[in-house]
Amino acid sequence: MSAYRPAAHLPDGLQRLDLTVPEVMAFRRESAATVFRKIRDGRYRSFKSGDSRLIELASVLADRDACLARGPQLVELTGKRGRPKKVVTAAEAAP
Repeated sequence: MSAYRPAAHLPDGLQRLDLTVPEVMAFRRESAATVFRKIRDGRYRSFKSGDSRLIELASVLADRDACLARGPQLVELTGKRGRPKKVVTAAEAAP
């Protein structure tokens, strides 16, 4: 018996209810580690279908909507990039 393979093109108005991990990675632009972390955290609902893991589309869309509602999560820059300069004290400067 051959493995189930979804149709390459679905008829108009019919949408798949699950996505594979690579599809979620491409859709959300996330790494595999991030996708699996969100599965472990419960933000993505998933199930096994044979040997592949499928993720419910509704949970991916809900997580996307939650991220958009929170807005950008920018980190305040605290200084310059690179190795910090060595601090020279007066005792070290004058031998």
